[in-house]
Amino acid sequence: MKYPSKILLLLIFGLLKNILLWGDLSCPYLKSSRDGRFLAGLTISGNTIEVLGTLGAHKPNKNIIDLPTYSACSHFAIAPNNQKTAYCLLYKACRPVRKGLIHIVEPFEYKITIESNHSGIITDLAWSTDGTILASCSSDGVIKLWKRTEWEETDKIPYELIDEISYELILEIQATDKQQINSISWSGRPYATKVLACGCKNGLIEIWQINETTSPCRCSKIRTLSTHKSESIRHIEFNPKTLGVILSVAADNSVRLFNTDSTNFFTILEPSDNKLLSALFSPCGKYIALQTKSQTQIWNYATKTIHKTYETPNIISVALIEDVINGKPSL
Repeated sequence: MKYPSKILLLLIFGLLKNILLWGDLSCPYLKSSRDGRFLAGLTISGNTIEVLGTLGAHKPNKNIIDLPTYSACSHFAIAPNNQKTAYCLLYKACRPVRKGLIHIVEPFEYKITIESNHSGIITDLAWSTDGTILASCSSDGVIKLWKRTEWEETDKIPYELIDEISYELILEIQATDKQQINSISWSGRPYATKVLACGCKNGLIEIWQINETTSPCRCSKIRTLSTHKSESIRHIEFNPKTLGVILSVAADNSVRLFNTDSTNFFTILEPSDNKLLSALFSPCGKYIALQTKSQTQIWNYATKTIHKTYETPNIISVALIEDVINGKPSL
């Protein structure tokens, strides 16, 4: 990726300045889209999602999604090319809570609400690599896949027909023993047959193959892994460029890499009391950013070694890692 404009750098640091960096890893406050072109941040109050993009454009733009009063965002996800943003809410004070609602902001500012009917709290949201399917997971141990009906993804929908837009449930996946699911991630394949991973409270990581060409949509389990023994999985993420490689973080703050077709794994960080605040791949998949309150480590994925350590508050966005390492822009 290249960033020809210094304005982009200023906008990104403006975004970083206004978000809460010290959040829970299970609910990241900073995310980049799977294509690495957009960066989204949740403000410190949790009342606004700010989406910055396009990364690499000469005229970067900033999109702000204001959330309803008396509410705050609990989880959010942005689709590739900023096609849409999905989020779910927590309600503050004594406001009545409607569990299981997923809100989607489409292009042209269309807003759709999904009644997910999860019996537990939604714990993560993730768009597929091509942005056509939204996955939601919950403490009820169920993953639900949603796909938009009625209109093609590229259609500009007439205002009077907005109410006809809907997302239908195309598949439900049950975790082993109905264990709570904490995190989900799609592989980097933008094809009809997709791969989805989920990290569970009992320490299992389950890998599923999703085939949306069949009617109804079907899935088959590829593998179940126990890379962290019985430690609860807090976060998982596929490498955006290298197929089958997953980064996983457990409750004991250990970080490991493994491949979906093998039970072998590589340990990046051993268990420790140094709580991880974020752990994720850079958009090109070459580096891994591990952030604690005291420092940020940049790992080289190819050599499995630490490339550089930044002392807080010299924190950089994962969306900038490749250019920072290549010396442009200079921080």
